Amino acid sequence: MNNEMTFNLHQMAGNRAQELMKKCVEKMSTPLRWLRGYYSDMTGRRLTMRQTWSLIEAQTAFFLGIMPADYALAVRVVLLGWSIVAIRKCAAFLSDSE
Repeated sequence: MNNEMTFNLHQMAGNRAQELMKKCVEKMSTPLRWLRGYYSDMTGRRLTMRQTWSLIEAQTAFFLGIMPADYALAVRVVLLGWSIVAIRKCAAFLSDSE
């Protein structure tokens, strides 16, 4: 009897934790869904979350590379490389859906 109650309590706690985690992920993904809708409107087609992440990565890499910060030359070269790779990856992801 005691083992059954412990098992049921563990199961209920696990289910509750799963529900809480699901709600947290849902709340945290809301801004990404808004961005996906915005990018979909701008491109004129429905984008996936992977394509949206690719666009965000390309923009982040580009803006970090051009921001007026006192970066060392090596850091600027790495950021330029990241920008090129991210933009090519973004172009490949966006051309996949056509």
